[in-house]
Parts: sequence; C-alpha cells; structure tokens
Amino acid sequence: MNDLSVLSFPLKEAQLFALRQIPLNALSPFTLAAPSLPLSVETRSLSLRPDFQAALAILAQPRLRIEQRRSEGQPAWRTITTYASPGNGSQAFVVLLPSPEENLTLLYFKNAAAYLSWWLQTFACVCHTPQPALSSHAFGLSTLLCLFQLVDSYRRLELESLLRCEAAPVFSLSEETLRNHLHTTWAKQDFRWLSVALLALTPGLPQTEPALHAQSLQTARELGFLAAGDKAALTLGPQGQRLCREFYRSRLTPLGCEAVTLGENGLFPLARFFFLASQESNHLFSFATSDAAPLTFRHQALRLETLEEELSAWLERLCTAAASPEAAAAPSPLSGRILCKSCGQLGNEGAKFCIHCGSFLEKSSS
Repeated sequence: MNDLSVLSFPLKEAQLFALRQIPLNALSPFTLAAPSLPLSVETRSLSLRPDFQAALAILAQPRLRIEQRRSEGQPAWRTITTYASPGNGSQAFVVLLPSPEENLTLLYFKNAAAYLSWWLQTFACVCHTPQPALSSHAFGLSTLLCLFQLVDSYRRLELESLLRCEAAPVFSLSEETLRNHLHTTWAKQDFRWLSVALLALTPGLPQTEPALHAQSLQTARELGFLAAGDKAALTLGPQGQRLCREFYRSRLTPLGCEAVTLGENGLFPLARFFFLASQESNHLFSFATSDAAPLTFRHQALRLETLEEELSAWLERLCTAAASPEAAAAPSPLSGRILCKSCGQLGNEGAKFCIHCGSFLEKSSS
C-alpha cells in the first residue's frame, strides 16, 4: 500500500520531540519529561524522512484522537489509538500501535481512504447478505445491556450442553436466574461475555455493574427478542434466536471506540461505538454523546461495502467537527431528536409522539 508507512523506533527515544522543540497539546501521547539521550543511527536516519516528520507533527498537535479497545481475553484489552490534525492542512492519520517490546510503532496513512482500508481489513468481516438490524429506532443503554445479557446466558447454556454432550437447550429461564448470570458475569470481568465487554471496552460508558430493568425486558419483547406471553419465563423470540445463533457460531472479538477532540473546556467527546464482526454481519452499535439526555444507542448490521460507506462518512464528520470544535456539534446520528419529558427516552427525529410511552413530544424553547 503506497499510502501507508510503517515507522518504528525505540520508545526511550521519544524525546525526539524535545530535541526538535515541537510543542505538544493535551491530546498528544507524549510529554517532554524524558531526558535528552543520544539518538541511535537508525532513529536519526528515520527522522529525516518526510513521512516521519509529518507523523511527528500530527502526534505533537493532534486535533482528533480515536481510541479503540479490542478484547484479548480475560480480562485484558489492546488499545490502538489513531491521531489526526484536520484543519491544519493535513489529511493524514497516524495509528499508534502497542508493543510488548521497547519500540514505538507508528502507521502513517496519507489519507482517510488508506486508513479506512486498513481498518476494515483488520477488524471487519466480508459478508454480502447481513442479517437485519434490531430496529431502526434508538433505545436506552439498559436495553442493549439486557439484550447482550440474554445472548450471554444463551451462549452459556449452549456451552454447558456441549460439555455434557446434550442436545441444544430451549432457551427459557427466570428473571432471577438471568440476574444471577448478570452478577456472576460482571464479577469475573470476562470479555467473552458481551455485557461485560460493552462497558469495559467502550470509553465513556459507565463502569458500574449493570442492572436488569423491567422496561428493558418489555422492550426486548417488543423487538421480538423475547417471546411475548408468559412473563414468568424468559423465552427467546425470533430475533433473539437468530442473533444468539449467529453470535454462538462466531468467534467474536469485541471492539469499543471513542473519538474526542480539543474543545474550549478541555477534551470533548465526538462519537462512541461498539463493534462486533460475526460470520454473517458487521454489527455497529453507535451511541449518542450528549450529556443532556439519557445514553442511547442505534444498531446497524452491515455488509462490508455498506460499513465502508458508513465509516467513511463518519470519519468525514469527525474531521469537520475536530477542525472547529467550538462551532461544530458532535457528529451523532441521534442529533435533532427530542427528549420525552414523560419517560426520559428519545423520540424519532420529526416525530410528534414518543414511540415508548405515546406522550406528546415538546420541543425545547431554547
């Protein structure tokens, strides 16, 4: 790939910034505290390359930081951080890769297209007929945690049946059993379970033990995730069976992401999402970043080509916002939605009545 450069030098020589007297901002991954040591011949040679100098300029004064945490088992994750400086005449992206050795490895992409191509090859799956999304509407974070806990419990039952050489179980359990599963799963902090990975890997989400709410179970029934009828037992509906089978058959590597920029009052969040690539779909769970409303998410199940289009537009909005954060709003797909004063949920954009409780949606006078 001609638009990609792989740059590596000893971590102890990161004081190259100090030697070049490059000022650093609050988003920069480096400080000037390291003592000035003689640079190796390799690093001196590397420092003369134009792509390395361009990467240094971005890392010194980034306007956009995209932090990605990818699961690596129990209970660890790998952080991959991307930096960019939109608005400074640069279209490049720099990826800072973690390394167990004493080396610093940078991936320098000349443009967003090259960066996105690498991202898709690294994290996404090739699928041409993905399963449908859970819904076109937005829902609260507690609903997503409930759905993931149902999936986790089903996967737990499947694994236990497999170990006992029994037939696959018919998913049906009580709320008490589900709550016990939730508590046990959270206590172990095992990232194989989606309800744990969602909160631990996605920067900016609450880090407290999730709770199971009656309203979330009701929403799961409305979505077809749980079967309607007997509320004493939780039985998977068509949507739940489909997604549980899909996730059970796939080796999932969850990834959480947050994009931030520098605002007038410090770091300003622009977007967050949680990503799962199964054998059948690329699942994108995007979150609203507004502090004025309860945290909500929207789900998309995408084939590779559509995911590329979505993320390309997302990167463009991020760069526009980061170039002038004091004037640009967070590029959230939930902007323009009205908060229901009765139930606290967000209504659909342009809707007059809340889809959750039926109350009239009153626009703010501000």
